[in-house]
Order: sequence, then C-alpha cells, then structure tokens
Amino acid sequence: MKYVYYIVLVGTAFLASCTQSYPYLVKNDNCNCKEYTYRDVRHRFAITCEARYKVTDRIETTISLNFENNSSDTLDLRLASFNVKSENVHYEYNDKFLSLPYVVVVPGDSYEVALHGKDTSSDEHPWYRIAGEQITVTIQRLVIGNINLDPIVMTMVPVNPKFSSALSFQKILIAGRK
Repeated sequence: MKYVYYIVLVGTAFLASCTQSYPYLVKNDNCNCKEYTYRDVRHRFAITCEARYKVTDRIETTISLNFENNSSDTLDLRLASFNVKSENVHYEYNDKFLSLPYVVVVPGDSYEVALHGKDTSSDEHPWYRIAGEQITVTIQRLVIGNINLDPIVMTMVPVNPKFSSALSFQKILIAGRK
C-alpha cells in the first residue's frame, strides 16, 4: 500500500513538471478565479483578466486584459497606464506605471492587450520565488466619454503545482489511514 502512495506522488509531480505554463488566481471580490471580470455597472464596461506563468531558469508571466465597452460612450485608453507589482519576482518594470496602447474602444467593441514580463535574474531554484508570490495589477486614468474613472486594482497569486502535489500526497495519506 505504501508503494501506491509513492507512485501517485511521483506521477503527480512528473505531470506538474511537464506542463509548460500555470495560471494565476485572481483574488478580487471573494473570487479565487483563473479568469476574473471587473464590471463597472454604472459606466457599462468590463475588463476581463487572465494571467499565466512559466518557469525555466527564470519566471515569465503573461497577463491578458480584455476591455469590453457596452456603453454608448467611447472607452479611452490613450491616457491610461498600468502597473504590475510583484512581491518576489524581479521584473524589468516592476512597480512602475507604463502606458497602455494608444487606443479608443468604441461602443459595442472590445480590445485585448497582453502584458509580458520576464524575471531579470536567473536562479538555480526559481520555484522558491513562486512560493508566497503575489502580483497586483493597477489600471489608472481610464476615461469613458468625458468621465475619469477610478483606478482598478486586481490581486493575483500563482497556482503552484509543486505545492499542490504535496497537498495531494497529504490527502492521499490521510485517506489511506481511514
């Protein structure tokens, strides 16, 4: 019976290491979601966010933002900027505001932008930085019609397959004792 537990742990760890990218979970509005949609009901627009990362000798993250305009006014990104703040990963532009593309989203349309970041330092054990990692994305200076919108903040934590493998093994051991 002990061998079965070991095989499940090794198999789970092996499958986790074969996967090339892993999701972040957005922690806004009591959500623990791989995909999160911020909805501004008053101004009738939405931003859908999804993030993934991969680990080689360094960590590389991609955050996708989809701006959807359901209002009768134009959603203006031309003055907007974003900030990505990482707790553990040293991205080149960590905690610095950068401009979003010079775009307006007309009523009934949407626009998607992908933000890519790569760790500026390589590490023999980059998984150590994923443990306890948290990123915060702030989008500011969005304008709809002629209304300046409040900043939008989304907080994300990475799914760590190395940690979930250990948890799966613990659950199997506990189930095996019953």
